[in-house]
Amino acid sequence: MPYVMLFGCAIVAAMLASATPVLRRPLGAAMATTLVVFAGMRGNSVDYAGYQEMFEWMVLLDLDYPERLFFGKDVLFGVLMDTLQRAGGNMQSVFLAAALLSVGLKQLAFARAFEGNTAVPWLVTLSVSFFLHDFTQIRTAIALALCFLALQHLVAGRVKPWLGWTLAAAGFHLSAILFLPVAGVLLFTPRRRGVAWALMTGGLVLALFGMLQVVDFIDPRLENHGDVTGLNWTALAVATFKLALLTAIALAMRNGTQRFEAAARLVWPCVMFVATGVVLLFVLRNMGSALAFRLYEFFDAFSVFVIAVGLMQRRGVPVLLALGYCAFGVLLQWLPGLFTPYELAPLASLFG
Repeated sequence: MPYVMLFGCAIVAAMLASATPVLRRPLGAAMATTLVVFAGMRGNSVDYAGYQEMFEWMVLLDLDYPERLFFGKDVLFGVLMDTLQRAGGNMQSVFLAAALLSVGLKQLAFARAFEGNTAVPWLVTLSVSFFLHDFTQIRTAIALALCFLALQHLVAGRVKPWLGWTLAAAGFHLSAILFLPVAGVLLFTPRRRGVAWALMTGGLVLALFGMLQVVDFIDPRLENHGDVTGLNWTALAVATFKLALLTAIALAMRNGTQRFEAAARLVWPCVMFVATGVVLLFVLRNMGSALAFRLYEFFDAFSVFVIAVGLMQRRGVPVLLALGYCAFGVLLQWLPGLFTPYELAPLASLFG
């Protein structure tokens, strides 16, 4: 029931925001606040126990710096946990802080792209990636939010902020470092981007092949994730279908979007990111399937901008395709059990 209510509120907010411009910003802010509380104050999720164990070991061992920070897997997340511990926070405060960071930064990115109409992209995010990232893989969620902001700087020609935001993202999840070469394709002129993307993807594949040959054991989380998802031809077919549907949405708007010029500039770059993820999924499936799936999930999350732009058009084809993508995205979050029975953590769990 909490999930039904959440989706119901998101649908109503998106419809009202699209129909009533004066309500765009307050409704978007209300949705972001709701999602922070929903994700930050949950008492259970797929990865909940793993983060709890990570936090408890950090307290028990109490190592010196910088070793202490690596209990968070990635340095900046370790800094976040250490700061909250020293402030008297408990594990639940880490989830709340992570939700504030991931949702808050995405709210900023969506507001810049859609002129304050963030309710629609939040509905899309709920449909395709919220329960995978913001609700479960919280470090990836923060890294993605930072990369969303980095992308907006890059398409506007601001290279230094792009580099800064991306490096900050890598501090929360190392996979974000791959955003540098992939997004770097956008530094080339449009005519040369196809060749640049092919060369970049080929080089990235070779580099990952080399890394997997040298490193026998990368990360237990990746291995476990591969066992759970069971990367097979069905997963590859699903990824290919999603890319085809996303491309169809972008092509349906090829004559120009009717609104939100800033968001429209992100459409084809985001399709390129998803395509890169699909290529990595195919070529690494036998050598490092779990790593391939993680990287695919990361780049696939950029589809939110394409789908949201499609939903905001006044033409039937892109809207219907975007709605179909959202419905399919909800199914793909439900099938692996991401909609765990919702438990609200007590307020007392934030401290002590």
